[in-house]
Amino acid sequence: MPGQDEIEAMQAHKENLRQRAVVRKAVSEQHGILKKW
Repeated sequence: MPGQDEIEAMQAHKENLRQRAVVRKAVSEQHGILKKW
């Protein structure tokens, strides 16, 4: 069984990836808005 530290590390990693995806989506949307001008 994985230890508590490993579980927390995995959860932090998933949260990191999720936040990066959100940021990437926001950035690409902003670029799309900029291109329209």
